[in-house]
Amino acid sequence: MSVIGYGVLTRLRTQAPADQSQTVEAPSMRVIVDGLAALVPGEILILHGAIVAWATVTTTTEEQGVEKVASTFDASSVHWFAFWILVAVCALLYVIARTRREGGSSWSGADFVRMLLPAAAFAAWALLGKGTLADSTFGDMNGGLRLAIGGCLGVVVAAAAVALGKQADAADAKP
Repeated sequence: MSVIGYGVLTRLRTQAPADQSQTVEAPSMRVIVDGLAALVPGEILILHGAIVAWATVTTTTEEQGVEKVASTFDASSVHWFAFWILVAVCALLYVIARTRREGGSSWSGADFVRMLLPAAAFAAWALLGKGTLADSTFGDMNGGLRLAIGGCLGVVVAAAAVALGKQADAADAKP
């Protein structure tokens, strides 16, 4: 899925006549797709993976004739702000895709919430994993608490995106 796709999907929903964006008018997709698009910010997860790969140190040791290879994420080589930069880029990608002018597109108050959903989803993904940029920001947080926050955040993001998709579908078209 995609942050950019989520922004475009929302733009198309708001441009469609009321109650027709799921069936007749573009994007012609059920609002569950909004939840999936917001929940999986693919572009940011790819950037995150590249940064983590760069910050992973691989060591090789030999013990009694057996070679052992270990990879360790070095959170100290990636400063805390790398996590927050990806959160900001995530929100920015939504804004760019949502406001891109193809026949016009209005910005609503709900878009401020929508803008934060993919960013919150990225935070959830990072909190749920080990060896992520969340380690450089929330490294001292209890592992169980990280899992609980990440899991709850993911559920909230998906539910909010679906609810906001329904709202956009039900609203009259806005240029």
